[in-house]
Amino acid sequence: MGKGTVRQIGFLARIIKSATKKGGAETTNQLTLLRKEFAGLLKECSVEAFDYAPETIVSAAMHSRIQIIGGSTRDGERTRISGTIRCGFLCLHGDEDTMILRKAEVLIK
Repeated sequence: MGKGTVRQIGFLARIIKSATKKGGAETTNQLTLLRKEFAGLLKECSVEAFDYAPETIVSAAMHSRIQIIGGSTRDGERTRISGTIRCGFLCLHGDEDTMILRKAEVLIK
């Protein structure tokens, strides 16, 4: 159920972006409320959204939680995140048992 709900939240985000471009303020507001309801449902099921702040240095441990969708690094410099495009989602099953439902999509520099 978690992965399906995460997909629907992503779908709603795309529809909200499209409605915003078309100037549909009422539609945008209604869809935003629906998206918040889905996010609340996920939270009740121990699913949490996560993202990374700009300038975060990418560590080896982070590689399983991020998907790099753009950007590049300079030779000899550590890879840093320039921004999170889409947040990721984790399903928490206890302190040590965590499942990644969706990786955070990030740009690097």
